[in-house]
Amino acid sequence: MNPNGSDVRQLTSFGSNEATVGMGWSPDGSQLVFARALADVSASQIWIMNADGSNQRQLLNDAPLFDDEPSFWPDGSQVIFQRCILPATQPCAVYRIQADGSGLTALTYYSENTDELDLTPAYSPDGKKIAFFGGFRDGVLSAIYLMTAAGSNVHPLTAPVLEAFIPDWSPDGTRIAFSTRVFYPPTQSIRSSGSLMPMARG
Repeated sequence: MNPNGSDVRQLTSFGSNEATVGMGWSPDGSQLVFARALADVSASQIWIMNADGSNQRQLLNDAPLFDDEPSFWPDGSQVIFQRCILPATQPCAVYRIQADGSGLTALTYYSENTDELDLTPAYSPDGKKIAFFGGFRDGVLSAIYLMTAAGSNVHPLTAPVLEAFIPDWSPDGTRIAFSTRVFYPPTQSIRSSGSLMPMARG
């Protein structure tokens, strides 16, 4: 739809037992990448289509897994996403695949014996870093983590007390917005990774 809410168009239409979740634009605006999931959360796969909904095609077929929250690399050549083994709540890791469906690569790793969740990965605007929401890593309930685009140098960005999740880069790549489950009055601040971050109400 348009920013003012006009010209709403339906782009996908699947069966009653399926849903479209987690989608993102290609950098040039010509394509959308999205997850096509079964309503019973038994599987989810990554698809790509043109911006008008045409030419819908499955990016990879690797069932039964739950692939979700896809987004393009800044030049549009790759897609990153979260991959969870079933049940779809845990564990989860960050994966990358070429936009033509080749070169599936794990950037973080999970074990069926752990509860770690690596979710909602997002490339920095220059494509050099990835921010993601890590759950239950190193005994931390929830935090934003950073790593290189190749998956190395994984480290926490936010303090554990924030219980941060769902990161989003600013267009210039200098800041990251995120959600938090913790409330602080507007007069308080909290220190994280060496910088002072004011917490706003709301």
